[in-house]
Amino acid sequence: MSNRDDDLRVRTEVTDVQTDRYTVGVGSWGNRIFYNGGVSLLRVPAADPNFRMGTITGAGPNSYRIQFRPPFPLGVIPNVFAAFSGIDSGDNWRGALDVQNANSAQFDIQVSTWGSSDLYSTVSPLHCFAASLNKLRTSLLLI
Repeated sequence: MSNRDDDLRVRTEVTDVQTDRYTVGVGSWGNRIFYNGGVSLLRVPAADPNFRMGTITGAGPNSYRIQFRPPFPLGVIPNVFAAFSGIDSGDNWRGALDVQNANSAQFDIQVSTWGSSDLYSTVSPLHCFAASLNKLRTSLLLI
């Protein structure tokens, strides 16, 4: 029995975080060949009260409500960025993350696929910051 199929399996992880360095790992598992990839990083001081970061692990197609701990100050609407990091899917890969209903205490995120795509599980890093920060710019690139 061969483990060679067309499923997509990709993961990234940051380890050995120090004040002046960290290690980024990008790879695959399950007898897959990983040709190339890219990683975007955002480094924020751990005690900065304007940011909340976290990870959804083992997520499949479903809706999730994420609580900010601690919440942002009342009236602050955060910008929420979510990404796919650890992907385990079938060979017909189509996936989406949709953030909705963000307020100072929580937001909803929808992990979805369409067509005949299968998403077995994913890891989704979350980066949330106060929309009022004037030194941080946001943009959306659609390819």
